[in-house]
Amino acid sequence: MTQRPNVLFILADDMGYGDFGCFNGGLSHTPALDRLVAEGVCLTQHYSASPVCAPARASLLTGRYPHRTGVIDTLELRGLDRLALRERTVADLLRQAGYVTGLIGKWHNGALDDRYHPNRRGFDEFAGFRGGWAPYFDWHLEHNGTPATADGRYLTDVLTDEAVAFIHRHRRGPFFLHLAYNAPHFPFQSLDADLVERAEALVRRHRPET
Repeated sequence: MTQRPNVLFILADDMGYGDFGCFNGGLSHTPALDRLVAEGVCLTQHYSASPVCAPARASLLTGRYPHRTGVIDTLELRGLDRLALRERTVADLLRQAGYVTGLIGKWHNGALDDRYHPNRRGFDEFAGFRGGWAPYFDWHLEHNGTPATADGRYLTDVLTDEAVAFIHRHRRGPFFLHLAYNAPHFPFQSLDADLVERAEALVRRHRPET
């Protein structure tokens, strides 16, 4: 019997094609991502199903056009981010096939109603936040419904640590892990002061004359 593969699906939030240094003439500095492009498979004709977050995520999770899923906008208070309860996610299908499923990071497909919680949408484990964004230092996360507050670490590092721990726990597989980073979504915060200075200098250099 062929061993089933483990699946790690990493999603960056609000990162466009032109945000990679290898595609924008070096305007941004993304060496790790540029290396993945150079050494992996790069799909240059792939398009998002929506120009905004929640509907695009719904399409990735279901394989369907966002308006068919019930997710038509990012507006949590109006419930327009809610993935219809009739929809089946890739996590639902893989769990049914015997996979352990996990979501780490951002959900935003039903932020304010527990019926739409990731643990009820196919994910055995959830460590992250349900809304549209989170601050990188003063974050508030949850672990399967149990709150977790900021401890001084940078959010991207926190989510990475959670992902590494998930992989170690389930390394014998099969597992499906959806690692949905907040970065590079607003707010623009960094641990590296030099990085902030480079970004500010780049903005000043390319800001149109007024």
